[in-house]
Amino acid sequence: MEENIGNFSLAKIQSILSNRKYLLIIVLIFVGSVFGLLSLIPSKKEPPATGLPHPSINPSIPFDNISYPSKPPTTISPFPKKDAIIAKVGEENIYQSDLNIEMDGYPPVKNLDVRDFLLKKIVSDSIILQGGQKDNIVKLDDGIFNNPNKDYKKRIQSVEQVKKAIEEQAEQIEGYVVSIWFYNDNLGSLGYDGGKKFALDKITKLHEDVKSGKLTVIQAGEAIKNDASLAQIDVNYKGNAIFQFKNKKTGDSITFDSDFDAALWKLKESETSDVFALKDKNYKTGIVNEALYTFGQVDKIIVNPNLTNFNSWLEKYKKSYEIKYF
Repeated sequence: MEENIGNFSLAKIQSILSNRKYLLIIVLIFVGSVFGLLSLIPSKKEPPATGLPHPSINPSIPFDNISYPSKPPTTISPFPKKDAIIAKVGEENIYQSDLNIEMDGYPPVKNLDVRDFLLKKIVSDSIILQGGQKDNIVKLDDGIFNNPNKDYKKRIQSVEQVKKAIEEQAEQIEGYVVSIWFYNDNLGSLGYDGGKKFALDKITKLHEDVKSGKLTVIQAGEAIKNDASLAQIDVNYKGNAIFQFKNKKTGDSITFDSDFDAALWKLKESETSDVFALKDKNYKTGIVNEALYTFGQVDKIIVNPNLTNFNSWLEKYKKSYEIKYF
């Protein structure tokens, strides 16, 4: 008597199993079913790129030069929530979502802990924003401040707004420098001594005309550009004739000569420096020689005894806010 299983008899089942062709079909159906079930399991998706700018390895905001009370922790939860608080700066909580945005797409850098690096940057941004509000430069709200869902692009724009405003208030000078080179790596047809004397005679006359008010410093620069005879001592005499310096703060370099820079910083508005002979290193020989004559004039001076530069402003406010890492 045949034993029935469903619509199949035991004999029929044994017949099917004995047939390798049917057995292979059954195996394939089973494997396909397993993969089908696995595809229904949701996979983890990476957050979309924000396209926000990231600080360079040498960021304009000098957050890496600031000493902090404690080093940011180097260990984090393997799956931190975006609204998890990872630090506190004064009145602002710093969230995991802030760090996620900064790290999104940030390239790995050899010998750099990117997380610590960017967390310091976020801390610095917070100090800048809070100091900026105290100085009535920006107004903070939860759209850019102390909120895990802040508009990060607007936050960065506000940081730059504060920085620019402070730099404009800081002590600075503006003006022009005119120059005549006589040994610009290659000696001209007059030789070293002949070229040096030729350049000194030319710039001395221009210097006297600027000091007396006969020429402006800009006109002196144009006179150099229009003097074709200078080609015999410097083939690039037009490009070297004059340059303007702007927004120079205390400690900034104006030229490659520190003594000449110091003389420029001592000038009053509309005052002209003496003629200086500056040295330069010849890239071919490596020898340092006097290579040009130059003088400068300061057109504008912003004096602020309470604010020498942005770095000093940031350091002051850094001391005003407690920083904690979690």
